[in-house]
Amino acid sequence: MTWDVRLAADWNLAPSLKLSVNPNIGVGRYEDDKGRLFTAGLFAITLNYLPNKKLNPFIDLGVQSPEANNGKAAAILDGGVAYIIGRNIQIDASIGTGAHGETPPQPFLGFGISWRLKPFH
Repeated sequence: MTWDVRLAADWNLAPSLKLSVNPNIGVGRYEDDKGRLFTAGLFAITLNYLPNKKLNPFIDLGVQSPEANNGKAAAILDGGVAYIIGRNIQIDASIGTGAHGETPPQPFLGFGISWRLKPFH
């Protein structure tokens, strides 16, 4: 069984420049290719530019250490854009690559959709 827990923050770095920083830290428990469990520290930081209320270009760095049982650290660097379609839906696209280590993906494209549910209303 694998899991991870993270703590995230959001800071307006330079409101006049419309920049914000979103760091997060965490810990995860993962299974390697031989079925052995290991614990890893997680860190990510995202720099967002907010030219308006709907468009959100970003660059992101994510680190996991170790990347495998008794391994070294792994890092991923990517950039992209998120677009808010409505109050509860967002689409995004990103492109990136592994910046360090053996397990991160080499050049990748990512596309996503986020939909906020209101289960307690």
